Amino acid sequence: MSETDSIPRVRDYNDLRHRLRSQTEGPEAGKRREGVIFGAESLAYKLFVGLGPVLAGLVIDFAGIAPETPPGEAPPSAVIALGLGQGGTMTLLLAVSLLFLRRYDLTHARHTAVMQGLAARGPRARSEGAAVDA
Repeated sequence: MSETDSIPRVRDYNDLRHRLRSQTEGPEAGKRREGVIFGAESLAYKLFVGLGPVLAGLVIDFAGIAPETPPGEAPPSAVIALGLGQGGTMTLLLAVSLLFLRRYDLTHARHTAVMQGLAARGPRARSEGAAVDA
């Protein structure tokens, strides 16, 4: 499953939760969070784009490659250190992402149930009462 699959599924799940809570606890109980979901996605993207060059610079410093070193002339020990630094950084980032993904339990079967629940409750409505989905 890719990011393009998971974000809409999370939005659908949140939409169903909003509808269910609004029906049982009133319209203010189940708050919709599409803005928070897509804002978090945008923030994560900006963090990765911004931190990428910083992490690359730290790995190059860790490897001991001087700024004036021409490409292809780095000592073998620096190339090994560069590989270890890059591999270690990627492993660390993967481990952090897996910690977050452990909480993602929206399987295909569960998403199908969410979509059936949304369809059974009819189209979404704006706060003014106008139908959004047909």
